[in-house]
Amino acid sequence: KKTTKVRKPRGAHVKVFEAEGDRHEAQYVASELLRLVRDDTIEGGFREMAVMYRTNRQSRAIEEVLVRSGIPYHLVGGKKFYERREVRDVLAYLRLIANPADNDSFFRILNVPTRGIGKRSEEKIRELGTELGIPCYEVLQRLRKLQATKMEREEAAETARMKVSREDMGVTDLEEGMAMLGEALSKMSTEEHPFSKLSLEDAAVEDFASKFPAKKQQELLQFAEVIEFLTDIAAHTTPAELIDSLLRVTQYEDYLIKNDKTDSAQDRIENLMELKDASTLVETEGIEGLVEFLTTVVLDREDEDQEEIDIDEDVMKKPNVKLMTLHASKGLEFGAVFIVGLEDDCLPHARCQIKGKKTLDAVTDARRIAQQRENFEEERRLMYVGMTRAKDRLYLGFKRERMTFGQRNIELSPSRFLTEMITARSELFDLSMVSQPTQDNIMNRTVASSGSERDGGWGGPSAAARAGRGRGSF
Repeated sequence: KKTTKVRKPRGAHVKVFEAEGDRHEAQYVASELLRLVRDDTIEGGFREMAVMYRTNRQSRAIEEVLVRSGIPYHLVGGKKFYERREVRDVLAYLRLIANPADNDSFFRILNVPTRGIGKRSEEKIRELGTELGIPCYEVLQRLRKLQATKMEREEAAETARMKVSREDMGVTDLEEGMAMLGEALSKMSTEEHPFSKLSLEDAAVEDFASKFPAKKQQELLQFAEVIEFLTDIAAHTTPAELIDSLLRVTQYEDYLIKNDKTDSAQDRIENLMELKDASTLVETEGIEGLVEFLTTVVLDREDEDQEEIDIDEDVMKKPNVKLMTLHASKGLEFGAVFIVGLEDDCLPHARCQIKGKKTLDAVTDARRIAQQRENFEEERRLMYVGMTRAKDRLYLGFKRERMTFGQRNIELSPSRFLTEMITARSELFDLSMVSQPTQDNIMNRTVASSGSERDGGWGGPSAAARAGRGRGSF
């Protein structure tokens, strides 16, 4: 009979830390990473350290603080927050509003959401912009202006025709109408009308427009109208309010849902809400506030079409802190692991709950309860996977408040999984970074009935104890 023995001595206590919000949480993680390297606590330095979280949107605050702290990092199994397609799309809209001469942003969003504007149309716009020496967005602005003046002339002529064609008019009215029509038509064909003589640039734009069918012209004009409308809104709103309007006017979320799988679309929408949450840090209204927000955005100058970073040996050997979701951590080990965002509705995730009222069908309700219990147990296993990635140091963090979809949520509770573990095996945890009121709440909190008394829970000779004894880490 084989007997498994633990050869590694018991390590440090599990460090639990309480943060005021996302940025405070990220700053604590960065300071601890630097301390561990400075004190040479973890053999291998940054290469042997990882920060884990439940969902991709949680990486944004961590990434920003690591960049500002000069800590190298790799995002494993995904793209960096500001490299994600949906985030870049919205930022491109904001950049074009702040700077109409930004051709890169213009072409990124010209057909996003889909407007039926293809590569050939883009090439024609680019060629004309280069020929006239003007930004490509200005080409559409001039086209819109020409279309507007053309409509004004047609409306003036139509008004005159209507006056002439009235059957009940008297001689005086008839003579007046004929005079108006003659004057309108005359002005349309002589230099007396301010729009009768086009500049060379406008003539080139009009020639450019003639090469497009009416439908294509309308699509280009509608895009210009959207940007002008958002620019007007930007003049008297905060960046967060502008992003709200932008998503509503462009129907960008509907575009994501239509073009992505349901789960992928929801993840992308959550990333947009995280971008909006980041923008709430700037409260200045107008273009000045928009520019202030854009200058704070951390954009790595990498290929925006980069593939997701695979979990391979080359990546894992680089001297960088690894950022990843708990799902992506399976099979990996690190000297120090930080798991952040341990609040209810984050881990366990709010989506694991079965929504809806109880029915009169006992069988249906029983199935719903069983499904919710299984969902919670899957979330519990996910946290266990993340915890057991740590070989020497484990940090578990939660926040008192966070920005959620642009709203400040100050009624956060530590994850039930965390409170269950601390209640069951308090001797394994260092709570020095947790406020006394929160400690009292944790110790007095009733262990949730989602499985804590069962074999799958954390009590007794459970996962927490097995984690501590099995890996010699806690």
